[in-house]
Amino acid sequence: MEIDGLVLDPTRHRVTGHGKLINVSRTLFNLLKFFLENPQRALTRSMIIQNVWGDNMHLDVRTVDVHIRRLRAALQRSGHDYLIETVRGKGYCLADPKSDKANTHSRTVGNSHLNASASVHYQAA
Repeated sequence: MEIDGLVLDPTRHRVTGHGKLINVSRTLFNLLKFFLENPQRALTRSMIIQNVWGDNMHLDVRTVDVHIRRLRAALQRSGHDYLIETVRGKGYCLADPKSDKANTHSRTVGNSHLNASASVHYQAA
């Protein structure tokens, strides 16, 4: 699964940003995977808990906020933190890299400008 240079490899359980490994916990990996499976869809905290932690977990919805903050911090290293947007009054969503809001973020690494792609690409392992 890939969006704008951010690659999640479910087979190897790895996340890379522009070819560089991004270390994430199992929970952050599953959280990012859930976002990539639901691009540009507003996801409530309850939906996130159900799909990332499971139905049997009774977590405070603010637990999601803590994990979103951790995911953004991990993605910031490769400049992909802009992909996780807050949807006021709803929850969170995976941003469209071509949106005006996403384009307000600097997406340059070194001297090369990144090519934005609005779709998530699934690659066979």
